[in-house]
Amino acid sequence: MKKYQLQSNDLSTSLVFYRALFNHMPEEIGPDRLRFETPQLQLSITEARVPAIPTYPFSLHVNEKDLVEVYGRMRRFTTKQRFREQCEELNGAIGLTDPDGNQWIIGDEQREVEFEKCYIN
Repeated sequence: MKKYQLQSNDLSTSLVFYRALFNHMPEEIGPDRLRFETPQLQLSITEARVPAIPTYPFSLHVNEKDLVEVYGRMRRFTTKQRFREQCEELNGAIGLTDPDGNQWIIGDEQREVEFEKCYIN
């Protein structure tokens, strides 16, 4: 099981983002800490007293069907330009950036992703 530890400048926004990504509430919610668990990973997020320094890329492997579901939930968090020429089909993986700038490859972690692209399904 992969174990990730992140810092967040705002636990409330991290809670909303990661709750949508994993499609469940965290196993632990504290005044300055969140902990999520999936069958593949454990993610601990602590509130930073200083600005968090983004680290990346992290990965979450999901199959093609689940990738479409994850993307459907995460569309509201994408800040990408929606020009048609900038978009590409979901093709095994997408790149997401959390509110603190941490980058995630969702899907097949061996695929190349561009974090500035929009995706269509």
